[in-house]
Amino acid sequence: MPQGRQVHALLTRGALALDGLFPGFVDAMTAAGVPSGDGQADFSWVLDGRRMAPATSGLRGFGVSRPQLEEMIRERVRALPNVSLVEDTQVDELLIDEGRAVGVRVRRHAGAEEAVPAKLVVDAAGRGSRATAWLREAGCPVPERTSVRTNVVYVTRHYKQEPGLLDGRLGTTVVPYPGQPRAGVVVRQEGERIAVLLAGLLGEEPPTDDAGMVAFASTLAGQDAAEVLRSGTPVDEAVKMRYPESTLNHFDRLERHLDGFLVVGDALCSFNPIYGQGMTVAAMEAELLRSLLEEDGPRDLAPRFFSAAATLLAEPWALATGGDLRFPEVEGERGPRQPARGRGRPGRDDRPGRRARRARTVSTPTYAA
Repeated sequence: MPQGRQVHALLTRGALALDGLFPGFVDAMTAAGVPSGDGQADFSWVLDGRRMAPATSGLRGFGVSRPQLEEMIRERVRALPNVSLVEDTQVDELLIDEGRAVGVRVRRHAGAEEAVPAKLVVDAAGRGSRATAWLREAGCPVPERTSVRTNVVYVTRHYKQEPGLLDGRLGTTVVPYPGQPRAGVVVRQEGERIAVLLAGLLGEEPPTDDAGMVAFASTLAGQDAAEVLRSGTPVDEAVKMRYPESTLNHFDRLERHLDGFLVVGDALCSFNPIYGQGMTVAAMEAELLRSLLEEDGPRDLAPRFFSAAATLLAEPWALATGGDLRFPEVEGERGPRQPARGRGRPGRDDRPGRRARRARTVSTPTYAA
């Protein structure tokens, strides 16, 4: 995965969702050496340049890397008797017949093409999803999109866990704010490693060389990242990623849905990675799909799923975009408590649904990319 070497951590709600989908998942993470701790007692937060007082929150976070999490999920999915995983294969086309999706056309690594029939196609292809293009080519309605552009650039590097670093805490986050469009995240992860992320918004770009990273981290209000960069032993090279904008596709607003076709994860809603909600939201969407199928089977599944997903997404979307829209340079629709600066695209509010209720989620202001 392009994001595989970037900092990841799993929020409480995401861990609960994965444990529900795969019983015993949380215990298995602990057995695999994934560090965890209370989200406020064992994790430091620097908000608007001020360190938040430590206290017990009751929210347990996990410093799990993306490769570790994916390996654990893949192992459990592969063990299911009615599941097969096909690798080195690209989906080139969505097959549609009489107003419903009936499968996909795939191309093997060797070049051979094959039509794969399906009663339900779920697009989890992330930001590279071609769902909108497929729908447009088939003459189907295409969802409106809300975008909040921040031009985030972030760099991650891993270091050996050594005595004295982080003082036994799970990690720390320095949140960007108007006047200081820089951020830093430090998280202990499995394998006795510490991951350090430096991020910049709106033209700020962290360097990847040792001296440059230290200088960048030294400008942050919290100095944990700078301390690890100065005294830690690196185990890999710094990796840079660019994330231009958060996007929300309003499938719930379509007047007509393509039966048998769903879109989930970043293909549906992609958050600024600094706020670290992507993995948790994706797991919650999997929970949602399972519950809808158990309740009423595949009948009218697309409108039911996208309507419920809009409600689920309301809170994490508002949290992430609310943080970004504090910056006057960021374009986007602002709520009644925010000054109206910039213009939103497509000119509507950035609530996922017109009748969206507060989603029952447990989230924190920022965690990790």
